Parts: sequence; structure tokens; C-alpha cells
Amino acid sequence: MIYNKPALSVKDQVGILKKRNLLFKNETVAELFLLNNNFYRLRGYTYPFQENNLPDQPFICPIYFEDILEIYYFDRELRLLIFKAIEKIEIALRTQIVYQYSVTNSDSHWFYESKYFSDPMFHSKFLSQLKNDICSSPEKFISHYQNKYHFPDMPPCWSCFEIVSFGTLSLVFKYLHMNQSKQKIMVHFDFNSKDDDILKGWIHNLSIIRNICAHYGRLWDRELPIAVKFPQNSPRLFIKNTAVNPKKLYASICCIQYLLNSINQGNEFKIEFQELLRKYPSINTKKMGFPKRWAHENFWKI
Repeated sequence: MIYNKPALSVKDQVGILKKRNLLFKNETVAELFLLNNNFYRLRGYTYPFQENNLPDQPFICPIYFEDILEIYYFDRELRLLIFKAIEKIEIALRTQIVYQYSVTNSDSHWFYESKYFSDPMFHSKFLSQLKNDICSSPEKFISHYQNKYHFPDMPPCWSCFEIVSFGTLSLVFKYLHMNQSKQKIMVHFDFNSKDDDILKGWIHNLSIIRNICAHYGRLWDRELPIAVKFPQNSPRLFIKNTAVNPKKLYASICCIQYLLNSINQGNEFKIEFQELLRKYPSINTKKMGFPKRWAHENFWKI
């Protein structure tokens, strides 16, 4: 089958949406929006309100273009808030891995040793990737090491781990053996060592969300590929109602809040998040996986 659909002007795009029964309060506003935002980018926000199995994909119930924009703008602010929160968690995890392994083992280049990793193949690939990243890095602290030292061939962990992506960092954490160093990391984030697999899953989940945020993807009602699990007896206050969809955003937001509490009890994430929901009262939190009376949990009380 050959693709032969023509490119459409913004007026034609508005025309298509009107034919699909989308309502407009101001078509000029819609045209201006579509001039700066791809039509298919908007499609991710109209999709839940359309009968997508029919060829013309009509809107199921009366809804305005402006209602879609409300969701679009909420999602944008949500991404910014969550991205900022994950940044703090990522930096804390990076710091803890570097600190605990280098101090406990008195070794600035501990990551060369395969004994710290449960998968030799991953360790080999990690070192290879790290070398490539170091060679292509524009960071001055990398070039300073290369110009001043000839051995070891890579900088100490506190330097080179700064250029490791969060995705790779999550894999490093996944494949690190449970030992004294890793136990200290678990304790730092208020986890029991027996819940290592749970924290691994959280970090993996957050690395995916971080990438969605970084690439401006739709987040609010997305079903994530990694299901998070909850600890049975967490050392710190956590949600009581864990009967939630583990692939929806609410579960991940609970993980974010828990980890932020372990980093800084005075963080304002839950305050900012609840302010965002109040700003957009029309948002259907059920589509995000929020259970009834979630705000009544002591975990979420301000």
C-alpha cells in the first residue's frame, strides 16, 4: 500500500477536526496553536475522546478544542514538575553509587572490577560505552584528567559517572551485587535490602518517565511499560492503599514522593503537585490511576 495523503494547511486541519465533531470556541486560536504544534502531537490528547476504530475517527461526546488544550497545558506543566523531581533523585542516586562504592572500598576506580557486578557481559558493555562517552565528552573535567594523567585510562568514578545517562545508571544499579556498599545505598533511600528488586524497578520506571519528559511526550494518562511494586513494610511513611494500577502515573508519583522524602523531608513536591491539580480541576485523575480518596492518605497530607 502506497502512502499518498497530502500535507494539510492549519485551516484544513481545523476542518478535519470539525468534520470529526470537535467543537471550537475560537478557530483562530486553534489555527495559531496548530501553526506551532504538530497536528499529530495533538492527536495524543484527542485520542481518548474519539472512536478510533472507525475510519473518520469521530469524537464520542461533545468536547471543545479548548478542553483538549486544557489537558495539553496540564500535561506540559506536569512534565516540568516531574522532570525537576526526577532530576533530584537521579543526582542523589548517582552520588550515592559513587560515594558508597569508592569510600567503602577505598578505590576511586572500583567500576573496573567485575566482582561488583552480577552480569559480566553487562559490565564489559558498560566499560566499553563509558570509554566511548569519555572520548566524546566536551566536559572540561574529563579533558583535564586526560591531559594530566595517563593511568588509569578513565577518570575516577566521581568524574566519569557524571556523564553517564540516567538510563545507564539505572542498569548499573540493577547489576550491582548486593554488598555492604549497596546496602548503604538502600538505607539512604529508606529501603530494606530485601527490597532491592523493588527499588531497581522504581529507578528503571523513573528513567523511562524522565525520557518521556525530556522529549516532551504525553505523560498524564500514559500506561508505562514498567510496573512498579510496593514494599510491604517500608521504613518510612508510605501509601496504605496499594491496590492501584502499577503502570499508571499515580503509582510512579508515589515512588517519586517517597524517594524525595528520603533525600529531603522538607521537599515541596506534593504541595506543588496538588496545586497543579487545583489549577486544572477538569483533569480526570482516574485516567492517571488515582484511586478514590487518595488525598486523604497521611502520605499525601500537607
